[in-house]
Formats: sequence, C-alpha cells, structure tokens
Amino acid sequence: MKKQIFIGVITVGIAASAMGIANIVQAHGGATGVVKERMELMKSLGDTMKNMKAMFQNKSPYDAGEIRKAAKIIRSLSGEKITKLFPEGSLDKPSEALPSIWNNWDHFKSLSADLAVFAGTLDAAADNKMGPSHMRSGSMMKGGGNMMMGRGNMMQGGPMMMGGKGPDPKALKSMPAMASFTSISNTCSTCHSEYRKKKDQ
Repeated sequence: MKKQIFIGVITVGIAASAMGIANIVQAHGGATGVVKERMELMKSLGDTMKNMKAMFQNKSPYDAGEIRKAAKIIRSLSGEKITKLFPEGSLDKPSEALPSIWNNWDHFKSLSADLAVFAGTLDAAADNKMGPSHMRSGSMMKGGGNMMMGRGNMMQGGPMMMGGKGPDPKALKSMPAMASFTSISNTCSTCHSEYRKKKDQ
C-alpha cells in the first residue's frame, strides 16, 4: 500500500507538470520575440521531461545515460536562462504569463534556480533509478520524504546535506533518481500554477 501511495504521488506530480507544459506549447502559434524564445524553451523542457517520464513509468527501458543527457539539458535551460526571457511586462499574445511573475520575482527566480539544482542531483543519481529498497517501500514519504516535494525540501536538511550548504555530492549517488525527477516536475507544476494564465483567463 505504501508503495502504491508513493507511485501515485509521483504520477500526479508528473501528470500535472506535463499538462501545464503541453498547454504552453499549444499556445505557441503566432509568438514573436522574447515570448517565442521562452515558449521554445518550455517546449524543449517539455519534450525532455516527456522522454524521461516514459522511463520512470516503465513505458520505455530505463537508460541512465539518457537520463544524464536529459538532466544536462534541463540544467542548461534553467536559472538565468529562464529568467532573462521574462523581461518585465512581456505579456504580448500569445503569452500566458501572468503579471504576478514580476510582483513575486524573487520566488519566480528561486523556482528557476531550483530546476538547475535538481537537474544536477538527477545527473549525479542517474544510475540509481529508484534508490534503496527502503525508499521504494514508501519510507521517503515519511522522514526522508521531504526530498519529494519541490522547493524547501531536499535543500534544508537530512542525510543528503553538507552542513546546510547544499546536497552532499557523496550522498547523491545513493539517492533515487526518481526523487530528483519528481522534484523537477513539482517545481514546474508550481511555476505553472502560480504564474501562468488558466484557460478561462
């Protein structure tokens, strides 16, 4: 039952992220300038996440080398690569960005930075799809489960930390790649839910 709950949480997070990215891609037609650039970036992120999702859901063979490549792509498209494509007031159609991006710029910027961090941990953990058996059983949803939920989790404490200054590189190889992938997915979902127009807006 714990394992089912664990997989269920992952599936919901992945699905929400994929749906958000898909909606952005569908709105790409007619975009120009910086709006077009950021939509193209989101499409690249979406395609990369889609390919990894298939591996983590066992719909295609798991390939650690491909996961590492994907992690590097996400890292290259994160942080300042994203934020520089959102100059204040760039709301030309068909952009779905909300003005709240600039009202909460520090938070938006932190989410963009988180993608780079989680992509780095995914790269390091690529050989370890699910992690130790006790993590697969669902214990990550308890004491160690704070790794799973996006910003403010893995970066604040626990065995993966190095004096509160960031993930311990030596510990990353033992953590599940799926945890980092899910953190990326959840970060994307948070950004979409807070800073992208809903369909009826």
